[in-house]
Amino acid sequence: MLKRVLIVEDNRAMIRNLNTAVRDVMPTYIPGFSGRHYDIATSLESARRLIARRKYGLILLDHQLPMTDQNYLKTLDFLHK
Repeated sequence: MLKRVLIVEDNRAMIRNLNTAVRDVMPTYIPGFSGRHYDIATSLESARRLIARRKYGLILLDHQLPMTDQNYLKTLDFLHK
């Protein structure tokens, strides 16, 4: 069962759209998901901090986030071991 979602996005319009999708649409299609258990990170660094504190069943990641190092995504460990 999907318990928590992380949205990683830096564009305000996309955050609004994803917020609506997670809050209002996903509970219709995913049994047990209330639409209240999600977080929003506006940078990869803030996403990394959130991931270190919580477990996420789904991470919606903007693949065009600005990065100083193009290999940054490869070094992130999004999975809890």
